[in-house]
Amino acid sequence: MRARRAIESVARVFKEEGGTIQIGRAALGARDGSTLRDVSIEGGDTLSAETVIFACGPWFPKFMPELMGNRIRIPMGHVFYFAVPPGDTRFSFPNMPSYGVPGCTGWPALPPDHRGFRVRTGGRPPEDPDTSDRWIPPEGHERPSQMLECHFPDLVSAAVNETRACHYESSVDGNFIVDRHPDFDNVWLLGGGSAEAFKFGPVLGEYIARRVLDVEDDPDLAEGFRLKKEEFGSGGRR
Repeated sequence: MRARRAIESVARVFKEEGGTIQIGRAALGARDGSTLRDVSIEGGDTLSAETVIFACGPWFPKFMPELMGNRIRIPMGHVFYFAVPPGDTRFSFPNMPSYGVPGCTGWPALPPDHRGFRVRTGGRPPEDPDTSDRWIPPEGHERPSQMLECHFPDLVSAAVNETRACHYESSVDGNFIVDRHPDFDNVWLLGGGSAEAFKFGPVLGEYIARRVLDVEDDPDLAEGFRLKKEEFGSGGRR
């Protein structure tokens, strides 16, 4: 629920333990047969490593269009934070749980720094994640208002504190992707988070580390996370 803060904390610990974080636009660099020798960084820099991992989220179809364009969907999701009545703790943690109803999920206000009562609905079709507007047009407010009327009528008149629009990054078969790049022996692809990967972070991180270090021995699980060889279309598997 506080994914941004958690990722910032992980980045800080990574740096404290000797890691380096570099922000830049990357591209596949020099190759030697089935080995990727380096990654090119916009501006002329290169990065080289024995093993390279790409976890590109909604940028995957843009970064690797031929490989990932029909395997990853990146629709926009809409999130609304509604103000809770002052002094009314019914809609705050721990007095109310997270919830899910058809077409909508959310969670209560989270003291002490909450933005409000959270409502997440479906959004709009995919856009370029580099240029997409991360705001919600007025017509997008109808669905959460209907949801409040149906399930939380005491919040119908609540003000909207904040809205967010973000890209989902979903594999067409609904599974995570943890697999080698088909053209490189030393390149791994991690994706298909489907809005849930952060929640699986602790166990998924350990699993990925074991796969990359070649000490994981569960072939059935590896098969489920494989980059499928079939072609996929907008409607699913063909």
